[in-house]
Amino acid sequence: MLTVKNLPIVLAMTRVPNVIYIYEDELVSDALRKLILHEIDCLPVVRDEDGRQGDCLKNFKNYIN
Repeated sequence: MLTVKNLPIVLAMTRVPNVIYIYEDELVSDALRKLILHEIDCLPVVRDEDGRQGDCLKNFKNYIN
């Protein structure tokens, strides 16, 4: 039986392709749609300057690579 003490971390963590986020200039209705569609409780807000990824997402991808 799996418990918190013996649960492999791979089962608890999110993989990069499954990271759901929203850009800071998107509407609240877009955020709500993503929350409901993906059945998630929180949504990182990232900034897009000149077509580049927001710092939060870029740092996350750099960290895991």
